[in-house]
Amino acid sequence: PFQIRRNFIRFFENYDHVHVPSSSLVPPFEDRSLLFTNAGMNQFKSVFLGRTDNRWAFLERAVSYQKCLRVGGKHNDLEVVGRDLHHQTFFEMLGNWSFNDSYSKENACMLAWHFLTDILRIDPARLYVSYFGGSKELNLPPDESCRKIWLKIGVAESHILPFTTENIWEMGATGPCGLCTEIHYDRIPGRRNAGHLVNVDDSIVELWNIVFISMMRTSNGNLEPLPSHHIDTGMGLERLASVMQDVPSNFDTDALAGIIKSISSISKAGPYSGKVGSDDCGEHDASYRILADHMRGVVVSLADGVEPGACDAGFVIRKMLRRSFWHAVSRLGIDRHACAALVPVVVSSLKQAYPELRHHEESAAKCVAEEERQFWNIVDKEVTRDLAKKHALTLDVQRFEELKQEAKELSKRTSTFTSSDPVDVSDLHRHTDTAKYVYIRNGAGSYEFPPMKTNILAVFDNGKRVPSISCSGSIVLENCQFHAEEGGQKCDRGILESEEGPIFEVLDVQKVNGVAVLHGNVVGNQSLSGGLAIKQKIDVNRRMALMRAHSATHLLNWALRVVGAGGGQRGSSISEDSLRFDYATEDCAGEDDIMEAVESLVRKVIVERKNVVVEEMPLSDALQLSQLQSEFREGKEYPQVVRVVRVGDTLGDAIALECCSGT
Repeated sequence: PFQIRRNFIRFFENYDHVHVPSSSLVPPFEDRSLLFTNAGMNQFKSVFLGRTDNRWAFLERAVSYQKCLRVGGKHNDLEVVGRDLHHQTFFEMLGNWSFNDSYSKENACMLAWHFLTDILRIDPARLYVSYFGGSKELNLPPDESCRKIWLKIGVAESHILPFTTENIWEMGATGPCGLCTEIHYDRIPGRRNAGHLVNVDDSIVELWNIVFISMMRTSNGNLEPLPSHHIDTGMGLERLASVMQDVPSNFDTDALAGIIKSISSISKAGPYSGKVGSDDCGEHDASYRILADHMRGVVVSLADGVEPGACDAGFVIRKMLRRSFWHAVSRLGIDRHACAALVPVVVSSLKQAYPELRHHEESAAKCVAEEERQFWNIVDKEVTRDLAKKHALTLDVQRFEELKQEAKELSKRTSTFTSSDPVDVSDLHRHTDTAKYVYIRNGAGSYEFPPMKTNILAVFDNGKRVPSISCSGSIVLENCQFHAEEGGQKCDRGILESEEGPIFEVLDVQKVNGVAVLHGNVVGNQSLSGGLAIKQKIDVNRRMALMRAHSATHLLNWALRVVGAGGGQRGSSISEDSLRFDYATEDCAGEDDIMEAVESLVRKVIVERKNVVVEEMPLSDALQLSQLQSEFREGKEYPQVVRVVRVGDTLGDAIALECCSGT
């Protein structure tokens, strides 16, 4: 990979591109839309948005190799790593960029083709290109200009293929986007007519994605033209290395083979053989790939400042570590507490590109060792519980729960948000966020969230109240439609609009002493001040996904109670693409028939399409409902009027009744 990185950078430097070093895996504070950097373009996002208040505003052309971690949101490969030979959570992305029409789409295609076929000497007969074939749904015609460019370059017509969804790229639910063209490589030599396998069979892999950013996806879903155009390209280094080194997968390249060899030296499951699916007896090879991939992602994340924890990026890294420990011991027969020995191997494989890793090698190894020690302590405690039950011994579970609650309270008091953003909201008495509950269900059964007008009460910059902001900052609205992150549910996102159009992108919403504080970025070169009248437009797709996930946790809670598995809910985490439901369990909760019964109950309710009904009532009345599955803690204050959410039209036949402040 070192030679490929160097050739790539030098090639584009010869065409007046500025080499921009890789940014951290931890996105900047003002970009709360990501847990980790997941693409080469992330650090240039402000340039695409037309802002001039950033370090890269002067750039016309750039080239980079960027460390990326895809473990959440739209790009999440965490659960599929190991199952095949190409998915990774951590990888490096090669990319080149043209900003503000510095060069054309024809230039971009010609440069890419020149690099692959002339510099790397890849056989053109094994390359296929795709372009946008048009979409009636999006009211977009085929990208004929792109097809003609490839013909002009000399690509055979049978190797130029139209696709639709595969060839339109979007940054997210809103923001810059555009049509794209992709270059694919046929791993099977001598095959001449394999176009029908592109985007279908793993024997043909995507090498390079070239995006022509020319449109803006607005909060209402429309596509509008941008005043200037950009080129954004990305190519996975490890996949390109597998082509150049003529090996069957990313895991056989020298980027990963050394790590797998080190794992094999301490494994009792036999050497790695590169098998997948039913050929992978005992799924040993899958565990090799998971362990190698996860340790790379963990080590680089630790070096970039992520600490294992109970939420957000820290939670993901802890999850990756614990998956690594389990696969190492349970599948590969590696001794406990051995994973820390892989840290120097990972550092050695990446230190040429990222020399800063050497300075963090010792601390990363200590962190991995401590996390593994804690993990096996937890496992051993569960074994202790089982043994105590078997031998009629008693554990002081009550004291354990008391200590756990004390730890939760300590975590709340040391919240990073509270300490780093001391926003003073004490005089914002006109604020309310009841508008977050204002939505209707139309005759077709779909939910509608009408945009709501309100005024800005206060504006903050780095926690300090200011008259106005023109970059990133925080604001408080008089009547806020955005749901803050609370009760395990992630926050809304969206756009605020003035009379002139979009003015503020809402990336995060947090509660401070009962006040919803919106964090985000001012759009373009505008400014935003207190008293301004605005219109709120939440990201409807995200809100609907959160509503579905929240309803799913209520149904899980109900179904687990029905089958008698355990002692109640202990927490949850609800995001737009996943949910986590924490539940106190007894032994029966892990049995297959119990889990099948829970799944069957939940599926039955979904198939019956029962209505979800929300009703406000006095707390005293809610406490009298026999089906209520909410748990009330002694000493905690509750509102006198509560929202009771149920599945079912009437209280008599309702299920999954809970007092809930979520959406």
